[in-house]
Amino acid sequence: MPQPTQSASVKAPLSAAEPVDRAAEIGNDILLHGMTVIVVEDEMMVSLLLEDMLGTLGCENVMHASSVSSALSELAQSQPDVAILDVNLGSEMVYPVAEQLNRAGVPFVFTTGYGRGAIKLEWAARPCVQKPFNIDAFASALRAALARN
Repeated sequence: MPQPTQSASVKAPLSAAEPVDRAAEIGNDILLHGMTVIVVEDEMMVSLLLEDMLGTLGCENVMHASSVSSALSELAQSQPDVAILDVNLGSEMVYPVAEQLNRAGVPFVFTTGYGRGAIKLEWAARPCVQKPFNIDAFASALRAALARN
C-alpha cells in the first residue's frame, strides 16, 4: 500500500509581489520607507535586481546611473537619501561619486565583485557587499550606512 506523501512548504524566491511580508520576515521593518535611493551600477540586470531589493526594503523612488558622469548629473539635480555604488563602472571607478555623496552627507554602500580589498584604503571603512549578495547582507550594509550618518 502506498504511503501518503507529506507536503512541504517551500519559500519561493524573493519577488516584488511580496515586499512588506519579506521585509518584515528579515527584520527590516521597512528599512528604507519613503526614501529615495540612487543606484550607480553599469550592469542593467544588477541595477534592476537592486531596485527590486530596494522596493522590498520599502524604498519608494530609485534613481539609476550607469557612469560617474551620469551619477554626478543626477546628484546635481536631486539629493537621494542613500546611495548604492558599484566600485568598478567598466573603465572608471566610482570614487568621484563617493566624494560628492560624502560632502553632501549622503550615506552609501559599495558593491563589488572583487571583495573589500578592491576598495581604496580611504573608503575601506564604508559598508560594502560583495557580489553576488542576498537581501539580508544588503540590508545589513544599508543599516550600517544609515547608522553612520
